[in-house]
Amino acid sequence: MPAVSMTVTAELSTLLGLRSGFNEGRGGERVSMTHLAIKAVGKALRRYPAFYSAFHENRLCPAESLRVNLPVAEGRHVEYVVVDSPESKSVLAIASEVREEVARIREGRGRFFSGMRRAAMAPRLAWRLAEARKSSYLRRYNEWYGNFPITNFGSFGAESGVPALASPAVAALCLGRVSEGPRAAMKLTLAFDHRCADGAEAGGLLCAIKAELEERAGALFECKSAPADLGTEPQCVMGTQASMS
Repeated sequence: MPAVSMTVTAELSTLLGLRSGFNEGRGGERVSMTHLAIKAVGKALRRYPAFYSAFHENRLCPAESLRVNLPVAEGRHVEYVVVDSPESKSVLAIASEVREEVARIREGRGRFFSGMRRAAMAPRLAWRLAEARKSSYLRRYNEWYGNFPITNFGSFGAESGVPALASPAVAALCLGRVSEGPRAAMKLTLAFDHRCADGAEAGGLLCAIKAELEERAGALFECKSAPADLGTEPQCVMGTQASMS
């Protein structure tokens, strides 16, 4: 897979201030930076559906909806929380959905491994016949794994990182550590399959996510998602540090 990565830095001082006020008095219903990033990514991806499509059998297969994949470490393995259509949900609903699935994972009832166990119990011939059907394969991929991974390397103190792409995913996003100080910031790194998108499209998506976190931070806390504005492409402001490898 010809994977390429690109990084931008998002300034988060305004967003973190809003989050502090929003979380005040909420107890266990507080929202994290990861929950806000899922919401921001969902809104930005409305303009870039190719990045949550699948590359299968040498062609791009569009997805019916965005399903964000959030890896969760559990013992010696990793399971996944899948959030369907985060662009249409409030950040509180996203936070609640993530917490509930994490609790199921801790109890051994996570949807990802439950689906894998059901598949392993199926007769081998039936499994092979199902695998031979592209629609069946992609349906399971979208249902169990999601179609746009977001991994938080910042939770380990890492400033940034490059997420690994697992076929048939087209792209994945890595969240870096939120820097301390008066100008809090976080690095966002997008890895993508160059067969499906070029650097201009990837840069456009990263700038759109950055704009949601910086310029439209208040909208992330709204109970209902505003209609998509698919007109003007977001532009990176002067001073943004971007790199591509």
